[in-house]
Amino acid sequence: MEAHRGVRNRFGGYALNRFNVKIDVWHIEDTWARTAGFAAVTKPSDLLHCTFFDWDSVVYELGTGKLILPPDYFERLSLNLMDIRLEVNPNPIGSLVRALRRAALWHVKFGPKLTMFCRRFLHETDWADLVSLDRRAFSRPILQHLERDHLLDRLDRYCSTPLGAATLPVPEPQLSLPLLSNEATSISPLF
Repeated sequence: MEAHRGVRNRFGGYALNRFNVKIDVWHIEDTWARTAGFAAVTKPSDLLHCTFFDWDSVVYELGTGKLILPPDYFERLSLNLMDIRLEVNPNPIGSLVRALRRAALWHVKFGPKLTMFCRRFLHETDWADLVSLDRRAFSRPILQHLERDHLLDRLDRYCSTPLGAATLPVPEPQLSLPLLSNEATSISPLF
């Protein structure tokens, strides 16, 4: 890990920054969900059930070069739909901040579990604390540009996807076209 500039994390694994992606690496017997007693982990495919976000639920076996992922993994990515794989984790507030950042930066739809998780912790946590955590943890803070009440309102609005119900906490910004003043009164909305 030292040769690859791996940084030891507080859960016994290492963080590697490769190809502009942060990759977490553990020995299979040291993964947090196993050591905390939340998942039986005896083979690499068991790790699929140990991540908070389902998008993070991918295993690459170094020895075989095999990529292990859930059957609907690529469909979820193509639909921009993210949910929770294992809800219990040692840092739920950090997970909330990461979820909201993904919603804002990537306009991710949330599945039912992630929607309920976010609603719960948005009600239980002071918004200023979340904004402060975002500022401390990331070089480009995002939450300061969002509004808690708007997020909660959007988390109440379910839409349908091919994989089930979802919410869109932060919709993509709408393009606004410059109009001449006399044109503004003659145009009616299309929706």
